[in-house]
Amino acid sequence: MDVVIETFPARRLATVRHTGPYPGIADAFHRLGALAAQSGLYDHVAPALMTPPGTVHLDSPEPLPEIPAAGITLSGDDAAVGFGYTVSGGRVPAILISPMIASATTIRPPADTPFDHATIVKTVWDAFGLSNDWTSLTERDENAPTLFSSEYLSATVNNDPGAFSGTIVANPMVLVFDNLATQVLQASAGPKITLSVTYDTSLPWLTVSTAAGDTGTNLLLVTVTVDKSQLSSTQNTTITITASNGTSLPVPVWGYA
Repeated sequence: MDVVIETFPARRLATVRHTGPYPGIADAFHRLGALAAQSGLYDHVAPALMTPPGTVHLDSPEPLPEIPAAGITLSGDDAAVGFGYTVSGGRVPAILISPMIASATTIRPPADTPFDHATIVKTVWDAFGLSNDWTSLTERDENAPTLFSSEYLSATVNNDPGAFSGTIVANPMVLVFDNLATQVLQASAGPKITLSVTYDTSLPWLTVSTAAGDTGTNLLLVTVTVDKSQLSSTQNTTITITASNGTSLPVPVWGYA
């Protein structure tokens, strides 16, 4: 495939032109590049004004231009001119995972300043009491809304799904032996569930052994070794992990000569 990268500094637009048997793909990439331009990175809600990390000195223009309206604009990239980190980026979803937050809670910022990446810094700062020593890293995170609030989080666990149990989880799920001779697979099915491993012991190229993981982890460590000197061609088989509750998980094993 013959690919040519074209850049247009005035528009900050990059396109890929395919000169192979698909002549229409060049136009498709032009349209894709237009969508990736600055004015196409957000939805119908334009990025909000934000507190910059510190003092921003701009040569030109002064003040910053308004963010272009949403849509495809190829006439220029005004938002990048004299950019001083005073606006946020496009909106993206975030998921807060904690046993201290009620299930299906939707969190919105308490004021006009939206949550953004600086919220993570602000939340850690508040949760660990770092403000007792320093005010903040920058003015940006000092003014960012925090997730460490009694409005969203409780002092006690209110969303405890309990430890997973009964489903076998293994890593890796497939063992491929190309350059490696030995690999260690970790498996668990949760508390009070024991695991065992079976495999075809008649295969001269395959050796499997098991051992318990660290105390309290409930892990089974499965060491698998492939003797490539016993392989005249590509071979495959399956190791079966079986739990004491009757469930099982097959793990494919591939050995390349």
